[in-house]
Amino acid sequence: MKITFPKIINEVITSATIGKLKTFHYQSLEDALECIDRSMEFFTAHVHTDWLDDDIKRDERFVDKQEFHPGTPLEQKTQYYWLKHQDEHFERIDARMAEWRRKPEYQHIPDNDYSALSRLKDKVINELNLEIQPQIIEFLKQEYQHMYKDQWEKHWNDEDFFKERIEYRYYRKYEMPNPFKYWDDRNTWQQFYFAKDSQGDFYYQRGGSGSSDQRFCHCIYGHLYAVINEEKPLQTYFFKYDSRNRFLLERKEKSLWLNFHDLMTNCYIRESDEILKNVHKIERTW
Repeated sequence: MKITFPKIINEVITSATIGKLKTFHYQSLEDALECIDRSMEFFTAHVHTDWLDDDIKRDERFVDKQEFHPGTPLEQKTQYYWLKHQDEHFERIDARMAEWRRKPEYQHIPDNDYSALSRLKDKVINELNLEIQPQIIEFLKQEYQHMYKDQWEKHWNDEDFFKERIEYRYYRKYEMPNPFKYWDDRNTWQQFYFAKDSQGDFYYQRGGSGSSDQRFCHCIYGHLYAVINEEKPLQTYFFKYDSRNRFLLERKEKSLWLNFHDLMTNCYIRESDEILKNVHKIERTW
């Protein structure tokens, strides 16, 4: 299926693809209002994602499959044990590190050789894991006795606690065109802020909910574009990355629409209500 986009969106995609799309770097709304060229052509794009259809959640045409080695059941149980006894674990590591650094083969390591010290620490942790494993095995036996009562030995013999396991994880492919394809999958939506100057160069920034930086950008640029929208209405393009990984244009609006979720997060703007009073609110997309 051939997907067509408006001319200015195609121009943005081309600019990003050849590495000419520039990034806005304003640290506050005041900084942006003072420095930005108001003569530029401003527009924004709101992109939301649908959940993948159930029948393709393991289909490698739509997801990336990655092999994961979580370790043996005994190794995992050992990790859980140390997580519950962190203070003891840290004390043992520090004591064993000090002991090993007195050995002739490790005395030469300087305090600022962090790579060598990290390798030594890994050896210490592995040694402590091996030392604690007989105790972990006893814990496991007690758990099996509690869970399976008289049948615990049968279940115990059926399990191989030393067998390396392999798991597979599936990550959705984001095959959107530039610059939309750099998707943070913690988001179900992102708002892209674009501008085109008189030389035909494009600038952009993006906001979302996935990180503090994205929330900050959404706050600063959402308010900036709201101010500009009062002077000259700017267009909003709505896109969807659908349940079959298709990037589709849904509609175009002739004025500013913003996702108000996290729009006032990670930055404080005293006049926010006044600035945003004429902005259309995008309904929940998460």
